[in-house]
Amino acid sequence: MSETVISSFILRFTQETGTDAPWRGVVRHVQSDEEARFMRIDEALRFIGRFVDVNGSGVADGEEILDVRRQEQHAGNGEA
Repeated sequence: MSETVISSFILRFTQETGTDAPWRGVVRHVQSDEEARFMRIDEALRFIGRFVDVNGSGVADGEEILDVRRQEQHAGNGEA
């Protein structure tokens, strides 16, 4: 039986009104509550890539994805 892994992200974009200031963004990984600020979309994708494979290589860029999966498995088993 295959396992379904879910990683959710919230993206928020802001721009000061009345200025020519660039858009800024914040991306938050819902499961870990970690967030990163960015001004370029590639910065947001780099953060997301810590948790999911955004490049199609079959692996995430960091160990965080393994830690999130372990936490979710423990939560599913009634462990904290």
